[in-house]
Order: sequence, then C-alpha cells, then structure tokens
Amino acid sequence: MTWLELEPLTGRTHQLRVHCAAQSWPIVGDDIYGTAPRFRGPMLHLHAREIVVPISKNKPPVHVTAPVPAHMRERLTACGWREEPAPPVEAPKPPADAPA
Repeated sequence: MTWLELEPLTGRTHQLRVHCAAQSWPIVGDDIYGTAPRFRGPMLHLHAREIVVPISKNKPPVHVTAPVPAHMRERLTACGWREEPAPPVEAPKPPADAPA
C-alpha cells in the first residue's frame, strides 16, 4: 500500500479514481473503478486535504484544510503519515490598494 498525493487538473468527475485505476493503483475502498466489494468493504480512502479557491485578482485565494477522516488514519499511519496540527485560521487581508 502507498500513500499518494494527487492534484486534479480538470475537475472532471472521478478523475483521480479513474486515473489511479488505469495505472493499476486503485484507491482503497473504490467499489466502482477499483476492486473493493460493493457492500461491507472499506470506505473510500480519498480525501481532499486542502482546497484553494481563487476568488478574484483583487482578493487572496481562500484556503481550506480538513482533518484526515477517522476511517483513513490506520492505513495512512502504516504508510508513514503523522498527524499534523491544523494550521491557524487567518483573517483575510484587505488588498493593498483598499482604503484604510
């Protein structure tokens, strides 16, 4: 088992699942493209750890970080993952040209 960091390019539905399965690296718990049983198998081990959403050219992007789900922790730990504390949430900074 291997822990992968993946970055989708197009946002197409199931893009990461399809590409991993095509390379013969199905995602644990994938009962559509992988080999997981349809019922009573492990839950899908696919997690969006961080999402960055650009808002506009005048505003900084919004960064959202999520904790690893409980059902994935044991397998990730076996791959060398160590839980990191969540980063502090910072208030957005106004644009440099905004009135004071």
